[in-house]
Amino acid sequence: MEGGYEGVEYWGESYQEDERGGEGRSVQGVVLGRWIKAPYPLWQKKGFNYEVVYDSERIQEWREGYIAEVGVMVDEDASSYIEWDDDTDYGTVLGIDVNKAVGSTFEIGFVILNTLKPDLDRTAESKPTVYTVSAVIEEGSTPLVYVPLGDIVGLGTTNYSQVKLVAKDKSDLEKIRQQIDNLGYKTASVADTVAQIDRLFGTARAVLATFGLVALAVASLGMFNTLTVSLMERTREVGIMKAMGMQSSEVKELFLAEAMAMGLLGGVFGVLTGFLAGKLLGIVLSTFAIVKGVGWIDISYIPPLFVVFVLILSFAVGVVTGIYPARRATKISALDALRYE
Repeated sequence: MEGGYEGVEYWGESYQEDERGGEGRSVQGVVLGRWIKAPYPLWQKKGFNYEVVYDSERIQEWREGYIAEVGVMVDEDASSYIEWDDDTDYGTVLGIDVNKAVGSTFEIGFVILNTLKPDLDRTAESKPTVYTVSAVIEEGSTPLVYVPLGDIVGLGTTNYSQVKLVAKDKSDLEKIRQQIDNLGYKTASVADTVAQIDRLFGTARAVLATFGLVALAVASLGMFNTLTVSLMERTREVGIMKAMGMQSSEVKELFLAEAMAMGLLGGVFGVLTGFLAGKLLGIVLSTFAIVKGVGWIDISYIPPLFVVFVLILSFAVGVVTGIYPARRATKISALDALRYE
């Protein structure tokens, strides 16, 4: 079955339909055949046709059982399924260098199962055909060969296990999927994975934003408390400045400037700390990735607009938290301030 379907090979009673039905013997000398144990979808024969056996929820029923290993192509070296990755030599599969594949030729034959051609009583194999590589597509780790559909139809196949559609415009994706679903088929798309990842990161961003708002509220209270205490400690200084001729509006501007500078510097240091922490985490993860052969990865990215937003927000917090101490400083009498200890 398409998509990776596994079973376990067992030795059991012999059968005569295939050479594997009697290629072993038990210690008592009884002839044994090969069987495959796995869960199988159930079909019920009615006349010359087969109908799906459904359970109570109208889902095809599956049961675990054994079938004779007839017409099953099994590689004795367990290398029937080859997955290509960055360390795989493509030449070991088709004898073609992937970097020089376009224009190369190779010979391939097709194995036709009776699920694709129901009138077959067992698996058939076509004669080898020579093909010329016209392009190489890098997607996934499993090697696939795309050939003209007419070549497959010409072998007499009438059924298909799956069909891959490529939409010219991603805006048409939902419409195409709806049309396929209306025909009774199941659809899967990379867009589903992307949507799940977006939802995951959206949830993570919401949680982090909540923590950020709490931290912002705590920092705002801390700045307000710091500026208020600073005003009380500098009451005599305010009195001296007023006695020297500084106006109340200038005293207010002085305290507001200090509050804005404190908020803006806090935003700058916060952005730098986040950037350096992200790069440090990326270096740690890249160390493990390089050991595994994946290569260097970068997990941190700070959009310029986000930096601007953080700086504006920190500046605004400084202004809001500095308004009360600044206004309070303007109401301090110069005489009372000089007497303040």
